[in-house]
Amino acid sequence: MSLSFRSAWFLWLLLLLAPSISAAQDDSSLAGPLRSRNHHPIFMNLLNPPPESPLLAQVFSWEVAVNHSNIFAMGANENWYIHMDKEITESDILLRAPLAQGKYEIGAEMPIMVSSAGFLDPLVRTYHATVGVPGYDWQDHFPDGFYVDKLYYHHHIFILGRQNSILPGDATFWLKGSAAQRENLLAAWQLFIQVPTGVADAGTGSGNWEFGGRAMGRLEYRGLGIYSSLGLYFPGMLKGKGASVTLLPIYSGFLGFEWTLWGGWAFLAQFTYTSSPLDGQGYDYFSKPWIDSTFGFKRVIGPGKTMGLALSENLNQTSPDFTIHISLAM
Repeated sequence: MSLSFRSAWFLWLLLLLAPSISAAQDDSSLAGPLRSRNHHPIFMNLLNPPPESPLLAQVFSWEVAVNHSNIFAMGANENWYIHMDKEITESDILLRAPLAQGKYEIGAEMPIMVSSAGFLDPLVRTYHATVGVPGYDWQDHFPDGFYVDKLYYHHHIFILGRQNSILPGDATFWLKGSAAQRENLLAAWQLFIQVPTGVADAGTGSGNWEFGGRAMGRLEYRGLGIYSSLGLYFPGMLKGKGASVTLLPIYSGFLGFEWTLWGGWAFLAQFTYTSSPLDGQGYDYFSKPWIDSTFGFKRVIGPGKTMGLALSENLNQTSPDFTIHISLAM
């Protein structure tokens, strides 16, 4: 497994310096993990919720998160062939509300997706060249701004993307409850149901009802927050053009660090692992797990109000290449 940690060396430096910066802070204002999204072509339309805090909503609130990814994937095995060079913009609208005097939280999330040729190709090429990290195989054979979005199953089109079309994704609903609350420790559980409101044969939905859950925790010490979660999700099946594929359960793990800085700012470093729902032949795009890192900042701009900005990159040569995250919570 080839991990491209060199591409984030300057962010690792911030990661090492942040504890000494935050140690001088008397009051922490932890805002929770960044809701960075997984846009791997296989995982994107399946239930795989982004990281979040175990803290329950105390009042009705909303959040808008935008994740824009540059995706390049060319590969095949006995069952699948993927031919993809595009960018995807996912805009998520979230609603949360307390239930039973704050003991529980109910929530809903609706994604809207647009795939396009995008604008990141030259920036990603320059970035990789600057830090000395090679691009994906065959990536240099395609010009900047090229668009193709095809996934084949048994030599037939299974998913065909729709360039510049605004399409819904699968809506997600959840129930979240507190499991433990101590002075510096929070733990919670979260149960999910995902409804097939997306367009399966265009790659923005699974075409199937999905279920799952996760356990989440947060440990806080002098302005440092450590977040973790373990999840298990049951996608069931993935539907495409004229065919359906039975999927394996998805196992997901998350570890995140948040250091409060000054003026309401916090620095975050996050790492996710997601197992593949496909039993592929070999260690390829389809059977590889998804492993990525996210580095970014959040700022508290008022009581219950935060904004976030981050960059994510894949660490084990799957895709996408690069993701930009922007969010606003009120």
